[in-house]
Amino acid sequence: MTAPSAVPPGFEKLDSTSNFHDLVGPLYEFRDDDSHRIGFVVADKHRNRRGIVHGGMICTLADFAMGHAASLATGTLRKLVTVNLSIDFAGNATVGDWIEAHVDVMRPSMKVGAWAVLIAFVGVAVTGHFQAQVMTEQQPMKMAAAEAIYETGENVGFSLFSLGTLDGSEETFRVQIPGLASFLATDSFSGEVEGINDIQAQLEEQFGPADYSPNIPVAYWSFRFMIGWGALAALVAAASLFAFRGGRNPTARWVGTIGIITIFMPLLANSFGWIFTEMARQPWVVYGLQLTANGVSLATSATEVWISMITLTLLYGALAVVEVALMIKYIKLGPPEVTTADADQAYADRDADKPLTFAY
Repeated sequence: MTAPSAVPPGFEKLDSTSNFHDLVGPLYEFRDDDSHRIGFVVADKHRNRRGIVHGGMICTLADFAMGHAASLATGTLRKLVTVNLSIDFAGNATVGDWIEAHVDVMRPSMKVGAWAVLIAFVGVAVTGHFQAQVMTEQQPMKMAAAEAIYETGENVGFSLFSLGTLDGSEETFRVQIPGLASFLATDSFSGEVEGINDIQAQLEEQFGPADYSPNIPVAYWSFRFMIGWGALAALVAAASLFAFRGGRNPTARWVGTIGIITIFMPLLANSFGWIFTEMARQPWVVYGLQLTANGVSLATSATEVWISMITLTLLYGALAVVEVALMIKYIKLGPPEVTTADADQAYADRDADKPLTFAY
């Protein structure tokens, strides 16, 4: 903040966008390839009772600058709504001082988010590798089902895509990376991985005739969707860092759309991970110790379970619908219009003894 005799060179007066703009303005804008700034000269109307610029005006400037810069970054003038604004006041200004806001759209938060996704993906990949070896040792059928490996073999490939018979008992086509499944299971690209058929035979010999394999298509595809959604989120993060490199700021609408969609990718990866975890261990509650059929509670009937599940699903489903509907409603309405007359009336009705409160 400085005290110039006039608006700094390069700044041009912003056209009015609302009655509120007329009330707090004039505001001035400076734009070039590297920066976007909005500022104003502190006038008497901007002062508080202490004679310095009111904190609300600082927040207003920040809000104007954010909204205007975000609108320009998209390439079209859109009606945007501020959902959160946090301000820390580190100084003050008096009448005649110049105050300006510098806006850097998306870059800092985008970069932090993208690096967080990439680091998390690498971390999950490393820990997942060790978990796969534990799974191979403790639940060999789950590992075999995850890869749809029917016959025991060495240097087993990780299939990117596979087709099989409708009952999931036999593979008919596969696209794979050689040795990767062996590496995941044994930490060696030439390691041996037991197949579904051999494990089935061992379990029948130990526990008697029964089908001890899970639903192979569900186990196979949930495992791939778990990895795939996480990998896709990491790919988007890497592409984002490349697109925003060197101060670039892509303005295509699809950039923001992909960013919003990416939010759901880790959630989908996590959800498919849980589907794999629970479905691929069937028919066991505890592998080799207790079958799911033997773990059914004798104190709770199937009707009671259905009532609980249906009630909770309907309750939280209804709350989700209400929440989304309210969000959409108020986003479409936008902020209320404040006229000069409304502001003058509020000022006339003020109570000097009322504690000063500011909420945004």
